Amino acid sequence: MYLKNISLTFVLIAFSACVFASATERSNSDKVEAVAIYYPHWHTYPHGESWKGIGWTEYLFMRDTKPRFAGHKQPIVPLLGELDSSKPEDVEKEIELAAANNVNVFLYDWYWYCGVKNMQEGLEQGFLKAKNKDKIKFAVMWANHDRRDAFRTDAEQTYKPWLYSRHSEADTMKVIDYCIENYFRQKNYWTVGGKIYFNIYQPAHFIKEIGGAQKTRELFKKIGEKMKTAGLPQIHWGCMVQFKEDVAAAKAAGFDSMTSYSVYLTNSPKYKSDTAVLDYSDYADAHKNLWRDVSDPEMQYFPVAATGFDTTPRWRNDVNIPLKKKAYPYTGIVANGTAEKFTDLLEDAKLFAAASKGEPKAVVIYAWNEWTEGGFLLPTQSDGYSYLEAVKKVFSK
Repeated sequence: MYLKNISLTFVLIAFSACVFASATERSNSDKVEAVAIYYPHWHTYPHGESWKGIGWTEYLFMRDTKPRFAGHKQPIVPLLGELDSSKPEDVEKEIELAAANNVNVFLYDWYWYCGVKNMQEGLEQGFLKAKNKDKIKFAVMWANHDRRDAFRTDAEQTYKPWLYSRHSEADTMKVIDYCIENYFRQKNYWTVGGKIYFNIYQPAHFIKEIGGAQKTRELFKKIGEKMKTAGLPQIHWGCMVQFKEDVAAAKAAGFDSMTSYSVYLTNSPKYKSDTAVLDYSDYADAHKNLWRDVSDPEMQYFPVAATGFDTTPRWRNDVNIPLKKKAYPYTGIVANGTAEKFTDLLEDAKLFAAASKGEPKAVVIYAWNEWTEGGFLLPTQSDGYSYLEAVKKVFSK
């Protein structure tokens, strides 16, 4: 009897420990924020019209995209119509939707080429002038890649550059000055660990042009002094990574955290470039491979979860599968995605984020409205509000 009591006691202790661990894990995952990438290319702007014609937006491509195989969800038709990301009244609708479905942050793609800006109207005229902007937080991701014509180019030619991305200490200081004046003082700017979150899309390119990891660290320190003088918190330097080799470079240069913009189809061993189509279930597995490859125990990591990937709106309509050219935008398509599969991926991403270093914890969602790359939470005629409802369900606490 005594031995039985001892055994029972150990069982109860073990059971209590399991319940406690489960509750702790659940509590940690409840603190994870949902950060949606916002692509502000849904309005006319001077450079765009000079490059592609008066009145040009990518909605023009969405209207006539043709399906490339049976079951291919094209063309995509936005359920709320063609919202203009530079109009406050349209962005107010987006903010209401985001807030109602537990999207905590819009991470804005932001374009700066040695003082030349593109598409900032979406953030500055749309979001920041929206009456309900304080219902959601925002942050900036410097999309520091060359600006090129990747929109229905000839399938046999390389797309032409429009603006080159160049970096220097002086220009980066101007970027920070601009952000201090226009963004960082906004009360709904997203902070991580009490610091102002600022993301750089191509950290390796940035580090190289600044002069290496040590020079980058020194630059971050100088910017820290600038922030202090401005009476603002320090910057939390985030970056986008896609490969293992990116991690060591970002770490050495003094970045604070990492995430990824989306997931390459080539992260999946099941992707075949000749067929150009990958099942969403295999794409979800590729996410987990990426999370494991690029997370680092010494750095904060925000796993990415993508609703899908499909660049066919940017293909010429005379281009079909199998692809002869395998260079962007003529790349692969994720097929058979559903809100249920996305929900499962979000659950996994949330648990991965909960176990990672640092506070707050977050999952980056690709994307709020990257319509012409197949990443979007906004409702469509084919899927309704189901993807937004997935976010609401997973991030309900």
